[in-house]
Amino acid sequence: MKCTIYMAVSINGMITHEQTDSDWVSEADADLFEKSCMDAGCALIGRQTYDQHEGAIYPLPDIPNVVLTSEQREDRDNVYFVQDFDSAMAKITELGCERFAAVGGAQITKQCVEAGLVDHISVSVHPYIFGEGRPFFDDFKGRCDLKFKGVKFQDNEIIVLDYEILPKQ
Repeated sequence: MKCTIYMAVSINGMITHEQTDSDWVSEADADLFEKSCMDAGCALIGRQTYDQHEGAIYPLPDIPNVVLTSEQREDRDNVYFVQDFDSAMAKITELGCERFAAVGGAQITKQCVEAGLVDHISVSVHPYIFGEGRPFFDDFKGRCDLKFKGVKFQDNEIIVLDYEILPKQ
C-alpha cells in the first residue's frame, strides 16, 4: 500500500492558523485537492479536519473516507471511523485500496512517513505567515530525501510543489 500526502501550508510551513483553523485555504486549492484524493482512490483524514469541513469538503464523494478519531462513531455510507493508525491501515486494506491520500493532520502525515508508506507529496503553498499553528510534520525526528517532480501555479494564488520520496539508502 502506498500513500500520497496532499497538504495546504502557509509559506512558513503551518497547516493551521492557531490550533485548528484552516479556513484560510484558498478556493483555488479545491480542484487540485479533490483530484489528488480521487486519483488515490481513498482518503485518510484526521477527526478535527473532518469535523471542521464536514458538509463542505467531506465526505469526499465516490471514494472511501477513513477518519482517524479517538471517539466511537458509527460508519456511514463511504465514511469509516477508526481509533488508531493500525486500524486505519487495516480498514484501507480491507476496502481493497492500494493507495490512499493522507489529507488532514500533522500526526497522520508523520505516521504515514514513519511507516514508509509515502511515495508522493504535494504541498500547496498559500500566501500567509502564521506565528501560531501546527507545523506540517509535527514532532518528526527522521529524515526523508525528496526528488523534485514539478511545480504548478494555480490561479495566480497558490503554488503546488510535487515531490517523490526517495527510498532509504
